[in-house]
Amino acid sequence: ISNLLIVGLEGLTLTDHEKDFLEKYQPAGVILFSRNYESPAQLVELIASIQELAHDKSFFISVDQEGGRVQRFKKKFTLIPAAMEIAKKNSPKLVFDYYHHMGLELKVCGVNMDFAPVCDALTNAHNTVIGDRAFSTDLNENEKYISAALRGLITSGIISCAKHLPGHGRSKKDSHTEKVILKITQEE
Repeated sequence: ISNLLIVGLEGLTLTDHEKDFLEKYQPAGVILFSRNYESPAQLVELIASIQELAHDKSFFISVDQEGGRVQRFKKKFTLIPAAMEIAKKNSPKLVFDYYHHMGLELKVCGVNMDFAPVCDALTNAHNTVIGDRAFSTDLNENEKYISAALRGLITSGIISCAKHLPGHGRSKKDSHTEKVILKITQEE
């Protein structure tokens, strides 16, 4: 079952325990956070040390790199505005360009999967979890920007993982820390 897991790491380099785990259990891959990043050069070395442990496949090397407040790698990376800020320019081409550029920066360092973009709409103005991470408050308006973001990442060679649960933008709670139950109809 371990080959279905994507696991986190403690720091800037692999610990002996992490090396042993990756070597022995061969999970699907790893997810990197700010705690795993110091510079592009350090990131390249970390990813190379991870991939050296893969037996007959490459590991997924993933990150939450959306832009705005969810950008794990900042120093020496382009700071991408939040999705809602980009969408205010009313240009799917601009969204494509931002996400394509983001993908190229990730790819050159060895990252091959990005947990982005956020595909939910901000349908509850009091929702701070999704907030400006959504492109729009309107589901139909959202679609054109989501498509552009996905194409931007994919054409840069990055596997895109669209998120979050549809309807999360309507919730009042943070699903990272609390159970979220949405009472909506199937049509909604």
